[in-house]
Amino acid sequence: EIAFQTELATLKVKGEDVLSYIGGTLKLKDGTILQGKIQEESLMIQTDYGDLEAKTESIANITGE
Repeated sequence: EIAFQTELATLKVKGEDVLSYIGGTLKLKDGTILQGKIQEESLMIQTDYGDLEAKTESIANITGE
């Protein structure tokens, strides 16, 4: 789960539900669009080459499959 801060609340979002995250806009696979920022200090990202831990301030965008 990813903690995502909106102006109204902090929400827990499952990583597999994320379609994309670009410039503070989180789009979920069900069509939900949220504005805010990721609260986690780092995220574990699964790639074709293995898992990667990335600091959130280093992430420009995320695109899920």
